[in-house]
Amino acid sequence: MNQNYRIFLIIYIISYSVLFILYWSDILNDSQITSAVYAGVLNIVNFVLSVSAFEYSWNKSNKIFLLFTLGGMAFRLMFVLLAIVFLFIFLNIDKYAFILAFFIIYFILLTLEVLNFKQKAELNKRKS
Repeated sequence: MNQNYRIFLIIYIISYSVLFILYWSDILNDSQITSAVYAGVLNIVNFVLSVSAFEYSWNKSNKIFLLFTLGGMAFRLMFVLLAIVFLFIFLNIDKYAFILAFFIIYFILLTLEVLNFKQKAELNKRKS
């Protein structure tokens, strides 16, 4: 497993452990913890789709790489927007808790994606 993924996994487990401790201490309510879990799941799906598209298109032609990378960004953006609209309309969640958790996790995962892509590019340069 990549070192970046291990670090993320550790941070993710610690963060959600703290959230559940706060929930059991009655500092967070059901709606807030549910919102944070939905935000985490949505971000994980987005991250997995991103890494999968990148890994699939990595050693392919430039056309396929751009199609999967940039087209994948557009697809993931629409997916996330529709999922957020669905969550806000049909589920009873705390919108502020969801938005806060979503953006914190989103930017952490975005940083991890960029580090992963950079590391992959550096490994490819060394092989050449």
